[in-house]
Amino acid sequence: MKNKILLIAVLTIITTAVLYFVTSKKNMELVGSSLIQPTPTTSMATPNAPKTFNFDSTTDLKQELEKINPQILDHDFE
Repeated sequence: MKNKILLIAVLTIITTAVLYFVTSKKNMELVGSSLIQPTPTTSMATPNAPKTFNFDSTTDLKQELEKINPQILDHDFE
């Protein structure tokens, strides 16, 4: 009789603890624990954008190409 009362008391305590932790966790996170505070993330440096060129109809494209990379030849575009 004493073992049955002890078993019921332990099961009641375990059930109460499980229900408390399940219902108290309103903001469920996929990663991490509510005991560990998340560290603030630092913003990563933005990569340098490639150099842009603005051309219009009066621009000599062959001359501009020679300025950029003189190793490019006409037959590269054929």
